[in-house]
This record gives sequence, C-alpha cells and structure tokens, in this order.
Amino acid sequence: MKYIALIFILCCNIIQAQNSDVFNDDFIRKKVELMNDNSDGMIPFSYSPEFKRILIELVKIEWLEKAIKISDYYFPLFEEKLAKYDLPNDLKYLPILESGLNPKATSSVGASGLWQFMPSTGDEMGLGSNNLINLYYCPVANTDSACRYLEGLYKSYNDWKLVLSSYNYGMGNINKKIKKAGSRDYVDIYPYLPMETRAYVPKFLVIKYLVTYQNIYYDNNKKFKYVFTDLAQIKIENPTTIKDLAARYDLNDRFIRFANPQLLTEIIPKGAIIYITKKDPS
Repeated sequence: MKYIALIFILCCNIIQAQNSDVFNDDFIRKKVELMNDNSDGMIPFSYSPEFKRILIELVKIEWLEKAIKISDYYFPLFEEKLAKYDLPNDLKYLPILESGLNPKATSSVGASGLWQFMPSTGDEMGLGSNNLINLYYCPVANTDSACRYLEGLYKSYNDWKLVLSSYNYGMGNINKKIKKAGSRDYVDIYPYLPMETRAYVPKFLVIKYLVTYQNIYYDNNKKFKYVFTDLAQIKIENPTTIKDLAARYDLNDRFIRFANPQLLTEIIPKGAIIYITKKDPS
C-alpha cells in the first residue's frame, strides 16, 4: 500500500508540474508570439503580467470551457458572415466573451443572443420578437446584425480596441470619454474607462489565446457531428409544429430545437426560416 501511495503522489506531482508549465512566463510568451505570427493582425499584442493574470482567472471558469468546446459548431457561421462584411476573422471570438455561445443568453440589463444586443440597438438592426419567434436568439440573424453593427463602429472609430470597448460600454459612453480625454487614441481614453471596459480587450485576447491552444488547457476531445454551415435553410410555407417537421425530414425534434433557438414554442408559423440537416423530406 505504501508503494501504491508513493506512486500516486509522484503521479500527482508530475501532473501538477505539467499543468504549471503551461502558465510559465516563457511558455505563454512563445505561444503568444506564434499566435501573432498566424493572426489577421486585428489587435497585435504581447505577453504581459496582466495577460497571465487574466489567463489564470478565465481558464478556471466552467462556462468558458463549455463555450470553447461548442465553438467548432458556431465558428464557420461567424467566419462566413465576417467575410461577407470584410471584417477581421478574429471577431469570431467576441460572442464567447459576450454570451458564452449561448444563443438564448440574456444579461441582467436585457441584452440577449449570441452577440448580446440590447433591445433598442437590436430593433435598429432588424431584430425583433413575437410570441412564436425571437430573432435575437436566431444565430444567423443575430450574427448578421452584429457584423453590420461592428462594421458601423469601425467606420466611426477606425480602431479595433475602441470598437471592442464601445461594444462593451456603448457608443455614447465612449464618445463622452473621447471628449473628456481630448483624444481618439485608445491609450489616452483608457484611464477614463470603467474597470470592466478596461479589462474587455485583454479578456478578448485571452479568449483568443485559449481557443487557439484549447488542447493544451482543456480536455477537449468532444466534436460536434455538424457545424452550423452544414445546415440547410428552409422557409415554412404553412404553419406546422416541431414534431411534424422532424417527422417530415426524419430528424430528431431535439436537434431542430437546438439548431433553431429562435423558436419559442412547438408551433412554427408560416414564413419562418428554419435550419435543418441537409436531408430530403421523407
């Protein structure tokens, strides 16, 4: 028993040593440099003690690990929409920070969806809801609206750090801070930002790092059978139900609910856009 206990302790020490290596300053610095070399250059950054502190803080969060594991499903959709609007591919990491990739996420202040739109902004971007459909929860509608909104923010600020800060803090608030700082330079505005917004860009970069090196920091073997862009879009010609649609296309009704979080009830109204796997009707 003593030998078994000794072996167990040695194994635990080895595992702890291996885990600590991934938080070693030189290890992180080299990984950041490699990531920058393969990045689209949206926000180049370097290793810093703050980056390491946030990394250690975020890697412990359970919802973030779950979000990273589901990112393979949503990223092709994000990448397709970002390319459509000629936006940096790195913006695909933003909804992880915003919603944890929960399409039905609703914040304490009322923002909802993958990209977390406030009702006033969402309505302006063409989102909306009724008792059957909530487009704030629709991955496609929410993502397309986010891309158009981010496109507008970049035209206003021409600085991705300011764009991200505005996304978190609000355009009106950022404009007030620009006026107060007497500058449109992020470095000059930074001291006037609230703590949450100061941490927003660093957290965004850490999430990018964790997604890039997820196999180092997480046990991430689970893969989705589909990615969102594998799905076919259909328009409902006559009112139906999730159960009837599932039977018609030989699908699991749970999958239809998962792929279409915008559906609020079992009823699917005429004219609704629905996403299903690419199978012919049975």
